[in-house]
Formats: sequence, C-alpha cells, structure tokens
Amino acid sequence: MKIILFSISIFLFNSSFGQSSSFKLFLIGDTGEDTCLESTMKDFLDTISLYPNSATVFLGDNCYKGLRKGFDSSKRTTKRLGAQLIGLDSAKYEGSVYFIPGNHDWWNVTNMKKGKRHLKMEESFIEDNLSKNQFIRNKNNPFMPKNGNPIADVDLNDDQLKLIFLDTQWLIVQKNENEKSKVYSQLDSILKNAIARNQKILVAAHHPIYTIGKHSKRRRWQFPKFWKDQDLYHPLYNDMRLRIENILCQKNYQIIYASGHDHLLEYFHKNSVEYIVSGAGSKSSPYNKKKNFNPVINEGFSGKQFAKVNEGYFEIDYTGNNNPKIKAVVYEMTPVEYRLTK
Repeated sequence: MKIILFSISIFLFNSSFGQSSSFKLFLIGDTGEDTCLESTMKDFLDTISLYPNSATVFLGDNCYKGLRKGFDSSKRTTKRLGAQLIGLDSAKYEGSVYFIPGNHDWWNVTNMKKGKRHLKMEESFIEDNLSKNQFIRNKNNPFMPKNGNPIADVDLNDDQLKLIFLDTQWLIVQKNENEKSKVYSQLDSILKNAIARNQKILVAAHHPIYTIGKHSKRRRWQFPKFWKDQDLYHPLYNDMRLRIENILCQKNYQIIYASGHDHLLEYFHKNSVEYIVSGAGSKSSPYNKKKNFNPVINEGFSGKQFAKVNEGYFEIDYTGNNNPKIKAVVYEMTPVEYRLTK
C-alpha cells in the first residue's frame, strides 16, 4: 500500500510522522465496514498514537449492517465496532476520542423514538468499552452528543479550540420545527461565544454541506424509500445544510466544517468556511462526473478544492496563533485524483 500525505495546498509531503508540541485533530468517518482492523485503520491508529496532545473524531457511521442498519449487538456488529475500540486500546492512544452519530447509527429510520433507541445501544457499547481504556483522556464522555441530544461542544487545547458536535441525522428526522429552530439557535450562540473568545472553531457532523460523492445525485425519490433523505438534494437534507451554511457564513470568521457520509476525501473553501468530507475510513466510492452534482464549480469557491477517491483521513495541525494546517492522508495502490478546478 502506498501512503501519500496530500495537503490542501496541493503539494506532496513525505509520510514521516513524529511527536510535536502542536495540537492535532484527526478526522475519520464511516469506519464501520471491517470486522477486523484493515490496513487503513491500522496505519491511522499507529499515527495518532504518536501524538498524545491531540483529539480524534469518528464522524459517524461507526458500524454497518446492511443498507439500513448499524450496531445491534450481533456478533458481526460487535466485531466491527469492537475492532476500532480494541485498536484504540492496543495503540495506547493518549488523546481524546469522540464518536458522533451518522445515519447508519440511527439505522436510517425516520422515527425519532426508534432511532434514538438504536443510537443508545451503540452509545452504551462504546462507553462501556472505552471506560476500561487506560490511556484516552475522556473515557467518561467519548460519544457526542450524548443521550440522543442534537448538539454539544467541548473546549480543547487549553481552551484555544472550540469543537462543536452536531447530529445532522437528528435535524433530518426531527419533524418539530420549534425543536429544530432551538438547535440552530444554540449553534449560532455557541459560535458567537467562541468568536468572542477568539477560539479556533471546528464543527463535526456526519452529513456534508458540499460533496460531489454519491449522495449528491439528484434522485427520483421512489427507491429505496428509506434512503431518500440521505441525499443532499432531498428537501429535508437540503433545508438542513442550507441553514447550517447560512449560520456559518454569516459569522465571517474562519470555521472548519468536517463531515463523513460520502466515502471519499474532499475539501471545499467558500467565503470564510472550509468544508471537509472525510468519510473514507473503511471504504471508498467513486462518483460519476456525468451526473448533475453539487456544488457548481467556480461559483463562490476558492481554487483550493479537491476530491480523492481513496481510503484515508484528515489531520489538522493547530500551532500557536497560526491558521490551522489541513492535510489529507490518502492510502492508495494507484493514484486516483479528481481536481475540481479548471
């Protein structure tokens, strides 16, 4: 396997890793495909173990069981999710670890009560296992947001970084507009407070605001019925992403929005917001360039945008008062890259 460290500046770096005094944030999503640790996850765990002054966020779809389901305590799903938790322990990773929910963790259901029940099953399994971990810093709160809540936040790196966790599946499923409005207001309030404190800001969620992956297709919403709201152009999804984007852009402040969902590595920069898709933790999916995808290239986007159809993850280096340095770590047998700029 070839390892390429690919930066946002579209330069290649050598894949050498070592400890650093800076704070790093690792972002990996959709890791729930494998029943044992495959090469991508092994290398990922080996890398993060070198950086105790760091945090790692698993961006949802932490366990798969077919098209509709996630973790259900069956032998297969216990192996899939358990492999990641055992791997964190074996790697002796000393940073903070956070798992957030995706649509598979909710079992793709449209019923709030049923979805929360499935989600709680996974949350309990993760918390019970990581409570025995002797190395991670936050063994008491590794699943965010907790108890089926839609939003939470923590301060990291001596309060220099505000990390916001947003359950975007909750926002898609929720039918009560008043309840949804409260969450958007809370997001707005957290952002304003962080900006007043001059913090670095990253919002971690499962669903992308922008993507050219398979979930950006304009589908006819008949089949599969349960999958319809997982595509970017579906009215429920589209309403959610536009409201989040509006809140982020109004701040005119550097914010990173990190997501998974589509199984590739993507980066978009629009106005003051940087959008990351890091959903290739255990599989990768190509896209069909003949389809009508979002976003429309060169409409409000900077030139530094790319998509790579390979497994991998993102790493963000926070050093002092400098701007965060974003890198995509890509695992590939043969180079496959689609540059989105002309």
